[in-house]
Amino acid sequence: MPLALQSRVMDWSGRTNVNRCDDELALRVLEGVADADDRRVADLPPLYPTLDPDALGALFRQSDANLRVAFEYEGKAVTVHEGGRVTVDEGF
Repeated sequence: MPLALQSRVMDWSGRTNVNRCDDELALRVLEGVADADDRRVADLPPLYPTLDPDALGALFRQSDANLRVAFEYEGKAVTVHEGGRVTVDEGF
């Protein structure tokens, strides 16, 4: 199942630029958590039950303010900052 998520994120054929931006943001989250845990992205569970990647992307596309979204995923505190920067720390 995690491999399917990775494929969905990486397979951009026929998708709009908006969806590509959402996928890139979701992939940054997955890569950040994988790096913090010394794991492969393919070994992580799907992000969707924790956070809707399309909704996350929409928030950042529509925001004019200094937006920051924080959530917990795989025991890590993940923060997505304006501009797409992702930080991963120990859980909340």
